[in-house]
Amino acid sequence: MRGKWEERLATWRDLHITNTRDKFVAFMETPAMTECPDIQDIVQRMEKEKVCLTERSEAKMKTVLKLQPPNINTQKVLTWYEDVCQLGLKIENTHRQYMTQLESKGNWIVADCIGVADEMLATLQTEGVSSAEEVATLKESELLPLIEQWKENHLAT
Repeated sequence: MRGKWEERLATWRDLHITNTRDKFVAFMETPAMTECPDIQDIVQRMEKEKVCLTERSEAKMKTVLKLQPPNINTQKVLTWYEDVCQLGLKIENTHRQYMTQLESKGNWIVADCIGVADEMLATLQTEGVSSAEEVATLKESELLPLIEQWKENHLAT
């Protein structure tokens, strides 16, 4: 009788653990996580600004063809060069700005995911399904890799 009871308890524990894992996987597969509108918005704005700055840069580079004698002097060349340098700096600063935004938003989302995982795992521990050590192992081996995969999919640029 005792063996059957222990077997049922083990099955119950396994079902709860599997259910928690499946709920977290389902959470990570929701449109809010897979499509990430906030991340997509930042990327779209970055791409629009990049296209605009690239067009300005290309147009400025083409103006060098107009710097031919007799319409050339050192001041015009210097002005052209400074304009090109300013555009280059603007492109670099814009890229940094958007990458900082992406990193910030990504870190916020990752922290939120870890919070969701911790809540789910705390329930296992509170209900006596798993020990703190088992919960930590489950988090490290199965839930955090899902979060790392999300980071690779959405923040690797």
